[in-house]
Amino acid sequence: MDRNLVGLRFKGLRIKKGFETQIELINDFKNVTGIELKKSAVSMYESGQRLPEHDLLIAFADYFNVTTDYLYGRSDVELSVVKSTLNNLSMLFEKLSEEDKKEAIRYMEYLNFGRKE
Repeated sequence: MDRNLVGLRFKGLRIKKGFETQIELINDFKNVTGIELKKSAVSMYESGQRLPEHDLLIAFADYFNVTTDYLYGRSDVELSVVKSTLNNLSMLFEKLSEEDKKEAIRYMEYLNFGRKE
């Protein structure tokens, strides 16, 4: 695991949430989750010097709306992107006739399992 990448993810998610300072994040995190953070801990998370404990990692993932794999650099896909894609696909799928839905499923199965590598 690349600790620098983990730190960049934490800092990037803080900024994406609109918080310029760590104190803003700490205050909002406490309001949302009830969990108190120390500024020194957040600084170490963002610099990659320290990783959060498992329970805190899950709380961060929920708070930032990402997966723990995203936070730890094991995935580059944010949860919001996955949810958005699934919502779009679901809306498109619902507009299909029953026969077209069956055909779409058959085609997806072919793409996943029917091709020779």
